[in-house]
Amino acid sequence: MIYLSHGVIPAHNPDRISHALFLPQRLAIEHLSKRLTKYVSLERARHGEGDALTIDDATYAGFRLALLARQYGHAVSWFINGSNVERGLQYFPFQLSCMLDDTNSSTCFFDGSTWNLESIGGRRALRLRIKEVYMGLRNQEEIQKLMTTFAHCLRLPGSATIERALTTVTAGELAQAVSTGVDLQNHGWRHLNLRMLSDGERKVEVISNEEYLAQFRQATTCIFAPPFGQHVPMAFSKNQFILLADRRLPPAYRTRTLINRVDLLNAIFEPPVRTTSLGMAVAIRNRGINQAPAG
Repeated sequence: MIYLSHGVIPAHNPDRISHALFLPQRLAIEHLSKRLTKYVSLERARHGEGDALTIDDATYAGFRLALLARQYGHAVSWFINGSNVERGLQYFPFQLSCMLDDTNSSTCFFDGSTWNLESIGGRRALRLRIKEVYMGLRNQEEIQKLMTTFAHCLRLPGSATIERALTTVTAGELAQAVSTGVDLQNHGWRHLNLRMLSDGERKVEVISNEEYLAQFRQATTCIFAPPFGQHVPMAFSKNQFILLADRRLPPAYRTRTLINRVDLLNAIFEPPVRTTSLGMAVAIRNRGINQAPAG
């Protein structure tokens, strides 16, 4: 089995939209310290020799989880967007979520409609609509314009204030992670919806990022995980990259070069129900911690 996480937050708050994808740090530590079998490398996991732990996005939350995994003797692969690191660019989904967490506005006029923000459910509904918009955009400049427009709609003074855990790491922190044994892998040069790009543009996204990551490590296995966890046709890469394809399909699905993942939050922790429309009630369970590896 190949598991996916976005990282850990020490002061995790289930009522914050921006924390929805992350694990409470204390529970992650409990899981990593008590798991009877260690996570193995992606290379071993794809041959059925154990379970692998993967982390998406170059955030400080991901950095924390990667170092914790190594501290407790687990292999871990961290999927990085080089453009975000090189430019110090914050991830726009987290900018968006922080705006919705921090606004004092009770309503927002966006996309021709007035949205009620008095409940977390209302804010979540607006976030889903904005995600539909930015998933149709083709570059970071267009997305940044959308973020600026949205901040104005929420009557925020400027760009979102992002807590440390959600900020983008530095190149020095990537190098530090590698020095502890973290496996850096490819999440695309920019965190874009590759379904909106041509195959040639997708190739540039993958190859440019691979060249960037080569500054920090020499990977024996080249693995690419498309942003947003969706399978994207990559005709050029059949003999160059293993694709971690889709976390919305059964995790056991695999071919020679295509493997699905499962969210660690849902697979290892329970109950997979929300105490609010966004907050996850999380508790450690033993079931799932020692699952047999996928064949």
